[in-house]
Amino acid sequence: MTLSIVIPTLGRESLKAALESCKDADEIVVVLDTSRGGTIPCDLPANAVLYEGSFGVRGGHAGRVYGLSKATGSHVAFFDDDDVYLPGAVDLMRTAAPDVPTIFRMDHYELGILWREPEIYFGNVSTQMYVVPNVPEKFGSWTPVNPDLPQPGGDCTFIKETVENFGGVVWREEVISILRPPSKTVGIVTPWHEHPELRPDYDAATSVRRIVDELWVMDGADGFSAPSNRGLHSATTDIVLFLNNDIWATDRTWLEKIRESVEPGVLVGAKLRTEPHTRVGDLELPYLDGWCLAGMRNDLLDLGGFDESFEEPAYYSDNDLCFRARLEGMTLREVRAGIHHKGGATTNANGWVLPQTDRNRARFLSKVDELMGVSA
Repeated sequence: MTLSIVIPTLGRESLKAALESCKDADEIVVVLDTSRGGTIPCDLPANAVLYEGSFGVRGGHAGRVYGLSKATGSHVAFFDDDDVYLPGAVDLMRTAAPDVPTIFRMDHYELGILWREPEIYFGNVSTQMYVVPNVPEKFGSWTPVNPDLPQPGGDCTFIKETVENFGGVVWREEVISILRPPSKTVGIVTPWHEHPELRPDYDAATSVRRIVDELWVMDGADGFSAPSNRGLHSATTDIVLFLNNDIWATDRTWLEKIRESVEPGVLVGAKLRTEPHTRVGDLELPYLDGWCLAGMRNDLLDLGGFDESFEEPAYYSDNDLCFRARLEGMTLREVRAGIHHKGGATTNANGWVLPQTDRNRARFLSKVDELMGVSA
């Protein structure tokens, strides 16, 4: 088995990473569309062959068709110039490829891990997830995408018709590629104790995380702050997102919006509070609700995470964390990302919340007095 990988490109810088990720292929067919004036931004590996011309840039389909006609391997895979294969993907495609098309899984920047179920339909399969035997007379058609059609064109139509012509397909569960890999990784940290009824909405919301992200569901029997801090220290990602279990999402891009908004010196959350209880004397101390609060992991570690001296369920610990962040010159940023809170579904039924909250407010006011030297 020999593997050719076809990559249409406009000459974007991201081509470097794409080429690096598939350098172990037997042949890389690079098709540069020059209609927008792009050039190859890097040296090509020795196993790459370059074709240049004006092929039509819509969806890259014309470049793929041309590159497919030039591929010499016994099997062909397809890629975009802003995506990457995971380590070991090329070897996996070599060893797994049979005499019918093979469809692997991939990490999509908006839709999460695809395929969802082993079916060929628009939004469930894409260019970067399949390998086909190089038998041109069995290839399907590759035309511009038109989502209004029953078969919307593009890679969906190509693979559906190709599978029909070969008379079969092999579905593989391994993830081989990342579409538009994120520049920053996210570790989601969630304390959890009981309440299994919250899991369906939580799982649906967090299923959109990228394969390079992490999910830390911590034993929350001791409350919120301590398990959140354990998750902060356990995570190895660029960003840590503290996320409650009583949430639901209305936008599949919610995590990407959070990811894009976090930067050094900035804490991000779904809700910036400026209500009366944020006032301390003459001071207005806005804060980000702790049910969805993210920052660069190093910033959060420097801040010391949540103050575990607050009594559980740790109301005012988010006020305190944001207050300390602002003292360090950090910015609080609200992002309406399409993630929502069920309003204390794990605590509101408990009669002891109110006195705990009152004591935590007193603790917070005392810290403000200590750190700023004001009367609170």
